[in-house]
Amino acid sequence: KHMLKSCLEGQQEDETPDGFNTRTMVHEYGGAAFAPFEGGILFSNMKDQRLYLTLPDNEIGGKEIMAVTPEGPFRYADGEITVARARESHHKSWIGAEYVCVREDHTIDQPSKVVNEVVAVNLTTREIRVIAQGNDFYASPTVSSDGEWLAYVTWNHPYMPWDGTELWVSKLDPKTGLVLYSFQVAGGPSESVQQPLWRLRGAGASATLELLFLSDCSGYYNPHVIETSSFP
Repeated sequence: KHMLKSCLEGQQEDETPDGFNTRTMVHEYGGAAFAPFEGGILFSNMKDQRLYLTLPDNEIGGKEIMAVTPEGPFRYADGEITVARARESHHKSWIGAEYVCVREDHTIDQPSKVVNEVVAVNLTTREIRVIAQGNDFYASPTVSSDGEWLAYVTWNHPYMPWDGTELWVSKLDPKTGLVLYSFQVAGGPSESVQQPLWRLRGAGASATLELLFLSDCSGYYNPHVIETSSFP
């Protein structure tokens, strides 16, 4: 059993109650199964592979657990909470926030029929919006702090992620989160690209948004950086 614990000022506290096991089976090996944010934690439960939201219940001094995704043959992993749009509409960071992650659809539970996608799960409405689809595998979706860019890694069978992957970027509508257009920035059949990460360098009007990632194009994994000013 995998439990979530928090530690504040030396005091440990269980974040998942009895009966819950924090683990996901995406890609069978599992992956990032939880995402903390201001005021709570979103996690995948091993038994039913649904996403649950745990929030402090100030009235009773305990935890409130809410299911975010419906029952069904779905698995979720490797995501992050995006609150850029939520902050504009509500003081509670999770109201209107989305969990951008990998979803694995086992409606037809055969290896060649499993569908992988990048989706956005609205934590309030429970609406699930597909952001990227069509390839065999997806990993490491990450949204920039301004909510305008999404980066993710994708690849197809028979390649393994250490053989050849592609790094794609999508331009998002900052108000709706809908994809406006997408393009590849790195990777290919003989290049493995991993661990995309957004960074804001500098401050104020001169700040530059950059996309960092690892690539083995030289024969060894090394960090690379691309400025969004060079994006189409």
